[in-house]
Amino acid sequence: MFADYFYRNGPMMHAGRDSWVGALFGLFFFLVVVGVVLYVIRLLAERDRRMSPNALREPLDIARERYAKGEISREELAEIKKELA
Repeated sequence: MFADYFYRNGPMMHAGRDSWVGALFGLFFFLVVVGVVLYVIRLLAERDRRMSPNALREPLDIARERYAKGEISREELAEIKKELA
């Protein structure tokens, strides 16, 4: 009796004509979940980029700070000022 039912309806025990509807719904649900996760990751990445200290400072201030630390020379600072002006 079980073998006959299994033979007619397959291993998933669904009617053959309705199984594709469930498969499409499952695929759609999976894609929506993946899309939401990617969207949240993107929002968090943008928030981190906006909140970084360098994003709020002017480029010339960063160059002056690097000059004060000795990372760049006076000539390099003058060249940066010239390019930014």
